Amino acid sequence: MSLRKILLAVFLTSLTIGIRPARVEAKDYSITSADFQVRLKSNGSADITETRTYQFDGSYSNAYIDFDTKAKCLPLSGACRDYIITNDSVDGYRKSSSSLPNTYYVQDSTGKHSISWHFQALNVSRTFVIRYTINNAIINEQDVSEFYWQLIGDKWDKGVASVTARIILPSPAPDKEIAAFGHGPLNGKVSIPNNQEVTLSASNLSPNTFFEARVIFPKLVYATLAQTGSLTKQQILDQESSYAKKTAVKSAAGFLGGIVIGGLLTIYNLFALGRIIRWLFLWWKFGRDGRLPAVNLADSLHEPPSDLDPILVNALLNPDFKPNPKAITATILDLARRKILKIETIKKPLLLGILPRAPEIIITLTAEKVEMTSLEKDLLEFVGLNLPGSIAVSMIVSELRNHPTKVRTFWEDFPKRVEIKLIKAGLLDRNSHKLQQVFKKELIIFGVFLFISLFAIRFIPTSLFSNRIITTIFIISGILSLLALFIGGLIVQAMDKQTPAGLMAHAQWRAFKNYLKKYSVTKKYPLDSIILWEKYLVYGAALGISVKALAQLPLRDKGSYANSTLYLYTNSGNGGVSGIDSLASNLNTISNSISSVGAVGVGSSGGFSGGGGGGGGGGGGGAS
Repeated sequence: MSLRKILLAVFLTSLTIGIRPARVEAKDYSITSADFQVRLKSNGSADITETRTYQFDGSYSNAYIDFDTKAKCLPLSGACRDYIITNDSVDGYRKSSSSLPNTYYVQDSTGKHSISWHFQALNVSRTFVIRYTINNAIINEQDVSEFYWQLIGDKWDKGVASVTARIILPSPAPDKEIAAFGHGPLNGKVSIPNNQEVTLSASNLSPNTFFEARVIFPKLVYATLAQTGSLTKQQILDQESSYAKKTAVKSAAGFLGGIVIGGLLTIYNLFALGRIIRWLFLWWKFGRDGRLPAVNLADSLHEPPSDLDPILVNALLNPDFKPNPKAITATILDLARRKILKIETIKKPLLLGILPRAPEIIITLTAEKVEMTSLEKDLLEFVGLNLPGSIAVSMIVSELRNHPTKVRTFWEDFPKRVEIKLIKAGLLDRNSHKLQQVFKKELIIFGVFLFISLFAIRFIPTSLFSNRIITTIFIISGILSLLALFIGGLIVQAMDKQTPAGLMAHAQWRAFKNYLKKYSVTKKYPLDSIILWEKYLVYGAALGISVKALAQLPLRDKGSYANSTLYLYTNSGNGGVSGIDSLASNLNTISNSISSVGAVGVGSSGGFSGGGGGGGGGGGGGAS
């Protein structure tokens, strides 16, 4: 294959990268941000405001949040109680059980509290403000008060691109009396900017990952709604220290694993890219096509340059030397020309006795033991004509559409046999084809290793990708993988090389195609021979020229149509070009039916730990 064709393939591929197929009835949503403001009260309660932004792709009318209200503190004499959530509201919405737009509904049950709201959204971004009060949010431990709550639970099927939280204490506290911790995403940040405030944040929170805040501050004295716990401040600090150590070990192991896997991937991909460069050199030396020779000054031939099998003609002029479904149309026409097939047009009765219907085309295999190539026999067997007998074109089309697996299997194997025929005919180079098969196997091995690598990446915590070094390594490795596979795929396609005879045949058939394109439009000069008319029809179909247009080419002696098996008459007397038009339309339907088959103290700051999970709240949510 020529360098120009490879560059064209690169250009066309680059264009299609930005083109995404239209989604049919697709529906999905994402949560771009979730912001929490938590105001802790001196009576032991907490007023929380959630501001959530959703991106809806498709039509949505409902969203909900489920809260896990089961008790999670360590009780003293059974004093630990389930959490109580009250004062629910959604800004701009009224409370109702009607499920109408701009309404919300609250449901409370043992261990669970839910709020859902109704709206209308279609391919739009919407922000919702949800407010509620946790009556017994604060736990009065032995010597400190504690707010320990999962602002986002681990039952959300959707992640959040950006999470922020601002927790305001009931009153300012001394510098050394505030401590704050975050649990869940390892890329989370926690800080204490002043004596009465704690902030937490995280980016790209994964689905089913909780976002938990834990804040300790001076013990509230008159917190009548607070729960009673049994821990001391030191026990809490020791607990958090243990979480932090485990997280540090896990993070270090993950970081090291990420470096090792990323490094091995990069080395492997550099090796693969080196092999690709080697194969590019081999293509330049052994697989690069020469220039097509000039047939004549006009680059046009008035007659088919040879009697080459239409299937091979069809494949020779395709960039990958593989036949397309139009080879079927050409083959059926050619076999009819050679009287191996008989084609009849049968008129259908009028619809409702008034409306005309398109005639049915019947194809009959006249005899089993006739001179046919193996490729022709394969095609006939594929369309259901492996034994003498008749079949309607409409039945062929229906069978192909109803058995896509059969179609796909055939068109995966048949082109390989056509390619072998082109090699045996001396049109494709045997050595370059062998190199192509070797490189194809090597490329498959590259693909298998890439799949294994992608599988291994799954075991690396997503939070590690917030590290720039690891992210950079994997980005470079990914680019190398895609580059190697992309270039390798082009080389595999381009490695087949035409022989000098193949180049000449290609040039001649292209010149004949050029002539047919112009001639089928102008129809200036009648054809002298019915034999030539039939060849125009057969090879024109193989070359992708409209059979309908070619069938209308004039003959100098119109009576000679009668000597052609491709000139059909219907029982009603309709014949001539109209019959051939119907045949062409039906045979093209075969080609079209095949083509349509598919082939993750004050002023201090820190990070999150991976422990925790002992706070109240949690749960999940979603949209529909």
